[in-house]
Amino acid sequence: MKIQEVMNKYPVTVGKDAPISDVADLLVK
Repeated sequence: MKIQEVMNKYPVTVGKDAPISDVADLLVK
């Protein structure tokens, strides 16, 4: 799943300063 798809599916604040672990957490959910 692409990051953009994650951002679309999970309308949360995923900014440039967001921890990569948070982004990875979304990928596995």
